[in-house]
Amino acid sequence: MAGVSVRALAQSAVRAGYEIACLDYFGDCDLPTDAPIASVCDVGNDSYDASVLPDHAQHLTYDAVTYVANLEDHPTVVTRLAGDRPILGNTTGTLMAVRHWPGLIDFCRRQEVGMPSTMFGGDPHMTDASLGKWLLKPEKGGGGHAVRQWDGKEPEAGLYLQKQVEGIVASAVFEADGDQCRVMGITEQLTGLDRFGADGFRYCGNIFPLVRTSVDDKILGQWVRKTTAKLTSHFGLRGVNGIDFVIPDTGNPVLLEVNPRPPASAELVELSLGESIFSAHLNPMAGRAALHEPTTLIFGKAIVYARKEVTMPDTASWFSMDRRDIPWPGQRIQAHHPICTVLVSGRNRRDCLHRLGEAADLVRLDIGDSMNPKEV
Repeated sequence: MAGVSVRALAQSAVRAGYEIACLDYFGDCDLPTDAPIASVCDVGNDSYDASVLPDHAQHLTYDAVTYVANLEDHPTVVTRLAGDRPILGNTTGTLMAVRHWPGLIDFCRRQEVGMPSTMFGGDPHMTDASLGKWLLKPEKGGGGHAVRQWDGKEPEAGLYLQKQVEGIVASAVFEADGDQCRVMGITEQLTGLDRFGADGFRYCGNIFPLVRTSVDDKILGQWVRKTTAKLTSHFGLRGVNGIDFVIPDTGNPVLLEVNPRPPASAELVELSLGESIFSAHLNPMAGRAALHEPTTLIFGKAIVYARKEVTMPDTASWFSMDRRDIPWPGQRIQAHHPICTVLVSGRNRRDCLHRLGEAADLVRLDIGDSMNPKEV
């Protein structure tokens, strides 16, 4: 398993009885203890660079490759990691097709799947000040990182413009076999919340199931099923995938992007419904039954970002708490980098958000990163 952080999918695989090797940036200390692990952090790298992953993989023995964020933007890295081994999930050809923005936009236009207006460098309309609010986004990016309001200047290479759509940001998790698909869950996406140290449009978590919406549940479900079915049949999506979309106050949802690999929100689907995300990724559409009925609880996860540079204390006690992606004692975490993930459940959305905020505050208290955060 390779990507920025493989912990969630790795734990899912081990629970399902699979033997794995882990290759990511963080090398968190709650990765499966029996798994061979290679971490970019171990060699002192302060920033993540997907291109170095194959070099670290030389020390691992494995029979197949699967990946998480952000390797959907680096198909050549996936190819190098796989070599002559099979790729579990989407092939590199599928990655190149679904992450080619002009092609995705054209397909959605023809299939009447709404997407925000998008402009690339050189578009003659870029100087038109009457176009409304636009966001500047990286062509290769994820989690809202480096997304910002457009200042009216010509985008640099590797950036594009997307019209800002106001509404509730949501995500859907679905499994697909290249032809058919099944929606596993729909979540609300949390972005830019100061309580968790996330600014701008940065991703900081999910709430499952989605309960905060102005669209009728039946209509929303139909839109998600039809959209994922169209994407699956056209691009040949396989394994567990995700889509991000916006639910405006009026009108149909608007697709933002396709994530052709297990998304971060899938962890909550497994936690709530008992379905093994890795089993679904390995054998999609296999007719599995949920291990237990969905609960009446609302589940939430949040990434806690550092507000200042901190050095981690002893984190051994964190294993007994609802904390994940646990750093190593003595590890230095730079400002604006993730500290850990917190998982909670609540009676309703408000209660769940409150508990997430409290859990984040306790993390900061433990590491001396308290700076009077605002309430959610």
